[in-house]
Amino acid sequence: MTLKSKLAVLREKMGPLWWYSALLFIGSRIGDLMNFYLGAFFLPQALSQGELGAVEPLMRLTALGALPLTVTGIVGAKYISTYLATGAEGKLKHLLRDLSLLAFGAAAVFAVVIVVLFKGITLRLGIAQPYLLPGVIGMAILACWQPMLSIVFQGALRFKANVITSLLGTGARLLLALVLVPIFSLPGYFFASLLGGLL
Repeated sequence: MTLKSKLAVLREKMGPLWWYSALLFIGSRIGDLMNFYLGAFFLPQALSQGELGAVEPLMRLTALGALPLTVTGIVGAKYISTYLATGAEGKLKHLLRDLSLLAFGAAAVFAVVIVVLFKGITLRLGIAQPYLLPGVIGMAILACWQPMLSIVFQGALRFKANVITSLLGTGARLLLALVLVPIFSLPGYFFASLLGGLL
């Protein structure tokens, strides 16, 4: 019996609920391990103390842009699943359009806010990097759109695709960080995160 057939038998025994829950759990833990190596071993060696201390506040700042779609997605995924099951294509397109407009509006507003506040933030953190602003804005815009993909995958019950996409993005961020951080320092980390998220 091949590995693929063994997995198929195991999936049949576990049922879809526990099978996909296990996939999501394992995928998340693998991603956590890659992030742990990046944050606990690589970045402390590659960045100065001041730059390392700025990573967490700046990443949390960019993550704020995800709030509108993250909150809406709790309900949105359920409606996507319902519309797909009932064949309500018109309602599905309307919902996806509304979610896209929400993401676009949040990205535009948040980018302007970061541009206005960025100088004060960097002074407060004690960092001065010429390429940091584009990286932070890019990450903020990406954060506004990333929940959209998760909402669609969850609503369409594409859990396997969700896990694979997440792992590919985390792996790409790790590899890109290994290349870009030694060259661009702190901005390199944000560019690596941005490119990894786009992949």
